[in-house]
Amino acid sequence: MKSLTGDSPQPANFWEWINWFSESLKRFENAPECEPISPYDDPEISEWKCEEYWKQQVASLEMLKKVIYQGRLLLMNLGPKSVPPLPTLTKNFDDDRVALMDHCQELMEFAIGEIRLEDSKGSTTATTANDERDKWLYEQCCKLVKYETIISRLSKKTKWEPIDTPQGIKDAANRYADRHNLPSIPFRQPGRKCKHK
Repeated sequence: MKSLTGDSPQPANFWEWINWFSESLKRFENAPECEPISPYDDPEISEWKCEEYWKQQVASLEMLKKVIYQGRLLLMNLGPKSVPPLPTLTKNFDDDRVALMDHCQELMEFAIGEIRLEDSKGSTTATTANDERDKWLYEQCCKLVKYETIISRLSKKTKWEPIDTPQGIKDAANRYADRHNLPSIPFRQPGRKCKHK
């Protein structure tokens, strides 16, 4: 499938959509950042850096909007029409960024829900002793839940073997993906904070 810079991608199923959406978020996260302002900078340099930083942030937010709008369209083209509604944006950069990232997680959860409906018909794929746990981990990762949160939630599920590191979570989830011929877990999207006041 093509990226946002080329022809429109046409995912054939919800897993392909999740993979495309994850890669698009990865491009968003890899957008260049302005050099942080130093207290030793000349005032004119500081002013220039601040202006450049916000230009980049605005461009980054616009890229995220494009990922979401195109992702919603492609998701609806796969069949479901009741895609979670877009959040109301306030034109406050920080608030809008949080709202859009929360919406990204909503879309991931929605796609996972559609996959569950398809899987409810039954599967003949071989499983392991930890398959139920690993499926849950895989779904949590696809929803972009923070690794620390996943570890905390897993620790409360006493019927499952615990995992106490983010790498362990990723490894278990990806092993599940390999066993079931699924895409690797999505790229993590950490928040990016302003480096200066």
